[in-house]
Amino acid sequence: MAGKRLLCAGKQGQKKAAGKRLQKKTAGKRVQKRRRSPLPLAAAGAALCLLVVICGGTYSYFSGKDHVVNQLDISELDFVIEEPSWQDPDTPVQPGDVLPKDPQIVNTGEIPFVVRVKLQEVWTPKKESNAANRVENPGYIRFFAADQGGLGPDGAFTAQQLLDILQDDSQVEEGQKNFALRLALTPNRTNPSPYWDQSGTVGWYRGRAKDSEWLYYNQIVPVTGRTAPVFRAVTIRTAEDVWPIETVSLGTGETLEQAHARVLAEYNKLLTQYDLDIYVYAETVQADAFAWKDAWAGDLPAGWETTWGGDTA
Repeated sequence: MAGKRLLCAGKQGQKKAAGKRLQKKTAGKRVQKRRRSPLPLAAAGAALCLLVVICGGTYSYFSGKDHVVNQLDISELDFVIEEPSWQDPDTPVQPGDVLPKDPQIVNTGEIPFVVRVKLQEVWTPKKESNAANRVENPGYIRFFAADQGGLGPDGAFTAQQLLDILQDDSQVEEGQKNFALRLALTPNRTNPSPYWDQSGTVGWYRGRAKDSEWLYYNQIVPVTGRTAPVFRAVTIRTAEDVWPIETVSLGTGETLEQAHARVLAEYNKLLTQYDLDIYVYAETVQADAFAWKDAWAGDLPAGWETTWGGDTA
């Protein structure tokens, strides 16, 4: 589709794609060599999970992903981000549709590591003259995480099943929804749900800092091993989800119904003027207590400082 822009993380410079500039990025890496090293981060990287392009009043999307492979001076600590269930579609998508996505971090290096990830939602104006109006993390995306209950092959969630779950969510309060907002995503079995094994322990846990953006995988990832999916699907929120009628302010001479209709139309129009990038950023450090404590101590979940995963492992 002409006019699409795909942003991926990688190791090369800039490429051209579909008449637009394809940006390839690599996060810097430093490894701890001595106890006084300022940052013992052994590897860090990012991979784009999803690009949703919205144009001309018609919603459509295109997926791209790339792997992060990092060569280090001291040892081989490498990883890629994979999405086994993702299939590249080329059909229209609208707010309220569900896109299956299951990002997992795979250890392609030679030593075990521990890992954390964060999700980013970036809306970029289609018109370059409006580039300064770029918006980050406005909360227009919901994420679905689960570790059981999928009805598809190998326990995957089918498209219809995901739509049904999203529909059920519309009947419950925010804190009980299975499709959660970015910072409310807690894929650690804390919310009662048929899609979580309440007796299980393997999974992702949010950092302890206030409003932490990071999710930590509570298992050491061995060589050739992989994490559980960070989440299973995403959806763009509908106008009704973002703007319930009780939240609308009346304009001059408007009825409540008129004001609500106006706000919904403004939201839907706004989406057509932006491109959406959803990123999953992953950082890893070698599986050593000094390394992870020195790198992430201020945000590690409680009890993880000396034993990775604490009492959840």
